[in-house]
Amino acid sequence: MRNSPTRLLSASSAGFTLVEVLVAILIFGLGLISAFVLSSSANSLSMRSKQEIIATNLLREQLELFKNIRDTNFLALRDFDSLRGVNPTCVTSACKIEFWYAAVGTKYTPGAPPVYYVKNIFTTPTNVLNGDMPDGIRAHQAMVSLESRKTLGTTTFRYCLDSFGRYRLDCDSTMKPTPYYGFILVQPLKTEGTSTPKFTVDAAFRVTAYFATTEGGYREIPISTIVTDFKK
Repeated sequence: MRNSPTRLLSASSAGFTLVEVLVAILIFGLGLISAFVLSSSANSLSMRSKQEIIATNLLREQLELFKNIRDTNFLALRDFDSLRGVNPTCVTSACKIEFWYAAVGTKYTPGAPPVYYVKNIFTTPTNVLNGDMPDGIRAHQAMVSLESRKTLGTTTFRYCLDSFGRYRLDCDSTMKPTPYYGFILVQPLKTEGTSTPKFTVDAAFRVTAYFATTEGGYREIPISTIVTDFKK
């Protein structure tokens, strides 16, 4: 008996089983997940690289501006820790650099040379100054979180971009806010070692500049240096 066309079509057109379909879906899904993870990792590495490039320059600027305060005082025959000449609000010789947090930047005004932007910004956070260099990341994160909720014109250590693409701390409503923050911590310089009690070195500071960002989660990058009086 000859097979009908319908019988031949049914015999040669066997479909996929449920197991084969599930395996195919699994393989396809694994491929998509791998591509997503690779793309996410590439984006994360790109973001970190961008942050580190920006941080390197802004941290260097923070420390160089702080050192220039000392250098300016040396040329002007003032005490090395004086804030006169770099902070318009300082009009007496008693205005000194404090063991505290500060924002240090440059202010640009059309038709005038750049001037320093130096401002003490807040009181001592709990458990940040207890010791030589304690872990203050939690305190810093809380301060950055508070700063990020302020309007741009009242922020103190949040960076913004002006129309020339410069990162500035003296932000106003005409500038573009960024997820970047910069501040320094000035601490007493103490001797190292454990054989004798530590003591504070005269006419010297330990200065740590911090770059913090909320881009892709909180992250901070510190760099530290020692600033001393030339005349000591």
